[in-house]
Amino acid sequence: MKTPARILTTLLFAAIASFVLGLALLTPINARSRPPMIAWSPSANGTFDYGMVNIEQTVSQQFTLTNSGGSASGMLSISHLQ
Repeated sequence: MKTPARILTTLLFAAIASFVLGLALLTPINARSRPPMIAWSPSANGTFDYGMVNIEQTVSQQFTLTNSGGSASGMLSISHLQ
């Protein structure tokens, strides 16, 4: 006959094993393997040339930043220089 301590130990190990198996099933296989993939559109390569701009003329360009990777990139900083 099993002692109460042995029964509790068996139940504890079964609960831990079930928890670990549940976490493994809930975690996507590729969650840890795909780094962030950041890209600007249009491609700027660090600079963008607006060409000749006359005084009091307004020019603008919309840029889109996309992350096609499998994880977040972390904090980004964008600065505007004049």
